[in-house]
Amino acid sequence: MSPPGPFAGAAAFVLAAVCGFAGAAAPVPERVTFDSLDRDPATGTPVRITGLLFRPQDSSAPRHAAVVALHGCSGMYSALKSRQDQLSLRHQAMAELLTGEGYVVLFPDSFRPRGHDEICTLENRRRTITLAHRRLDAQGALAYLQTRPDVMPDRVASLGWSHGGSTVLATLNARHGAVAAWWDRTASPSYFRAGVAFYPGCVDSLRAKGGYRAAAPLTLYVGGADD
Repeated sequence: MSPPGPFAGAAAFVLAAVCGFAGAAAPVPERVTFDSLDRDPATGTPVRITGLLFRPQDSSAPRHAAVVALHGCSGMYSALKSRQDQLSLRHQAMAELLTGEGYVVLFPDSFRPRGHDEICTLENRRRTITLAHRRLDAQGALAYLQTRPDVMPDRVASLGWSHGGSTVLATLNARHGAVAAWWDRTASPSYFRAGVAFYPGCVDSLRAKGGYRAAAPLTLYVGGADD
């Protein structure tokens, strides 16, 4: 049985991520690589993205709905040297929650393939990794998942935090050329089925040329003190 409608219980994600999953066996990820839709300006070749893929423990279903999970400006890996190649605890908790609900989960890393561990400490004007790059990475992640025999190609959602939440908004703007182009491709599979953005920055989407229209159902979670 496939999971219920797109992220109907998303509020529970927050509680689960905070409280953890005591007693549950942590899923072991597979390290994967795939092409972003972004191009290296020096060579013209696709930027090669690395990621961590988690599968649900219940393997009775041949295919599963999936989630592309997009990290924030601090990157997706732990800041501890002893865990520098492992997800941060928050991201690991979300992977455990989602796989427990029957989803395949892919965490694409937009930073290390471009020579950065994080960009939080960089002023916006000095950042060379933008939402445009990350949107193309998210689309590359979607295209990769749609080639997998264990994923339902028409049931892939995007989820992100902070800078990753902003990426969710950018990725679901149907009025942006990079998004509209998806439907112009020959025999293009379905686009993202839904989006969930935790405390995203919204300025870029508010100022988007041509305005903003969500390409799929979109849920935002923002705290009362967020600016």
